[in-house]
Amino acid sequence: MLVHLLKSKIHRAVVTDANVDYEGSLTIAEDLIKAAGLHPYERILCGNMANGARWETYVIAAPPGSGAIELNGAVAHLGKAGDRLTIMSFAEVDASAASRWRPRVIVLDDQNRILPPSPSTLPPRPPARSRKSSASPSRATRSCPSAGSPPLTPPSPVTSPSPKTKSTSPPRKTAPPPPSSSAQASPAPRRP
Repeated sequence: MLVHLLKSKIHRAVVTDANVDYEGSLTIAEDLIKAAGLHPYERILCGNMANGARWETYVIAAPPGSGAIELNGAVAHLGKAGDRLTIMSFAEVDASAASRWRPRVIVLDDQNRILPPSPSTLPPRPPARSRKSSASPSRATRSCPSAGSPPLTPPSPVTSPSPKTKSTSPPRKTAPPPPSSSAQASPAPRRP
């Protein structure tokens, strides 16, 4: 079974521009794309912290170091320069590997520069698999990748969301049981 888990997150990104005449997407500075482990044209989910709006779109790269976070197309109506966004992408991960999964999270300052990790912004770390102690590590010892760290290696198998790998099938419909010959037969189960 595959589960959908957070893969990448850019937290507190400040919108630098909004262009309703563009066809669509979210423009993100290339250095931020790489630091978060995103890819150009990858599907993302965005949330505007100023007004609660949420939408899906895809990533377009802006020049590295530009700090660009630009709303394009119809999405430009969902925010304005200065709004803070949370930008997320997800991956399908085998359920047996889910407990070891770690997303890549970056937090930005007011100029869309990456802040160093702090204990309050770190993703939870899976408990250590030690027989000596079952306690999970303290928050102070958890680590989070930063812009200079190598990319995280997700547990295998991992697939990116795509129609080819989607394994969703409609629920099975079962026929009601045959009627009982006894006088006190119970009614057939109700279908949802």
